[in-house]
Amino acid sequence: MKPRVISAVCLLLMLWQLSATVAQELPLLPHARVVIVVDNSVFASLKMRLARYIKNVLQTHAVVCIVRPADYYQMKPAEIRAFLKQEYESRRIPLVGAIMVGPIPHALRTTGPRQRLIPCPLYYEDFDAEWVDQDNDGNFEDVITDRRQNITEIWTAWWVPPALDQLTQLRLLRSWIGKLDRYYGGELVGRDQMLWLGGEDVGDDVCQRWAKMLRPGLEPLEQELKIWSRAGQQPGVHHPAEAGGDFIAQELLDALTSQSWLHAHIVAPGDAEGWKWGETGLVTVRPDQDASERVVLLDATAFQRRGPNIVTTVGGGLANFRGDGVKPAYDKSVANQLLFSKYTNTVAFCGAAAPRTAAEDPDYCEKILAALTSDGDSYLAEGYYRMRNGDYARGDERYIFRGLEERVLLGDPFARYPDSVQLAKPKKSAEPQRKPNAP
Repeated sequence: MKPRVISAVCLLLMLWQLSATVAQELPLLPHARVVIVVDNSVFASLKMRLARYIKNVLQTHAVVCIVRPADYYQMKPAEIRAFLKQEYESRRIPLVGAIMVGPIPHALRTTGPRQRLIPCPLYYEDFDAEWVDQDNDGNFEDVITDRRQNITEIWTAWWVPPALDQLTQLRLLRSWIGKLDRYYGGELVGRDQMLWLGGEDVGDDVCQRWAKMLRPGLEPLEQELKIWSRAGQQPGVHHPAEAGGDFIAQELLDALTSQSWLHAHIVAPGDAEGWKWGETGLVTVRPDQDASERVVLLDATAFQRRGPNIVTTVGGGLANFRGDGVKPAYDKSVANQLLFSKYTNTVAFCGAAAPRTAAEDPDYCEKILAALTSDGDSYLAEGYYRMRNGDYARGDERYIFRGLEERVLLGDPFARYPDSVQLAKPKKSAEPQRKPNAP
């Protein structure tokens, strides 16, 4: 063969190898779009970190995230809603969600004068609903919509740092996006699933139903579901240390910090400050009037890079990122504390914003849990969207998550269980694992 022919063949071979390599590295063409809502005052400092996050999401989920900086902190919720609606109605790639970076102004719902204020992500997710402000105080008393037919257009996810001053908020946002980079790099990915069933109303039948719903998601990973329940009789269930009694808050903290979890689902009452039941609680702020040792202050340093990647929880107000029912107290929010701490592995938190909420029934969470399943093509926000639009009932009300029951998704909307090939060999933890209920 002549030298020129050999050179041409070699060149073609090199080009073929290069094209194969590029094809492996490039993600699929994006099939969905998400806008990142970030204020101009912090965008410049977050730009490079957001670019890495956008790349990770595109490579993992074939979803393109578009940053839309503006002076949102100076806007009213109605203006932001109009902007999101315009984004939804424009461009070829369909808009499926919005990530709200920082304390973006948000709609509030109340039941009357001097009542608790509840953040309403639904306001930014349903562009057709009519919101009622009867006393013109800027807060809504009701939402009017055809719950059966009028589904929401998009989902939202909220990144609200636990601080009130803007400098600290910026520092925490930078650290948070860096945490997400480590999560997508596999550094923070946990193992096994934790189910916590607290409260006197949880019987053995409820425990069995939760276990039946949770276990399938872990089957491709060959990982364990570990259960804490006062009533469950299955092998391996952890019972309260006090025979015949209920769990105390220290037992919940010990369970959460006993290892690095893939997912923790917590069924226990509470509010924005943490889980509270009986005379005990795991909270971000100790009540002044209660010096009981049964109330445990949530100290994120105790996690030492353990704890759950994903927290889903059933209990009133636990995902209220405002941290208070009257004025913003972002630092009091248990969800914000877990997400933004450098000592935890938590990257996503999903729960209720309203004080009174649907409780221990597993059916309410079925769609969220199904979206997390390993070796699937969905993610947490898709499960949140399906739950929001699912046909659930509470009393005479139907489709309760579009008006009656407010839900909030905080942190990374694309969190999910990893594919089985990613966890073929368990990684060694940088921190030793501890036995549950260890002192």
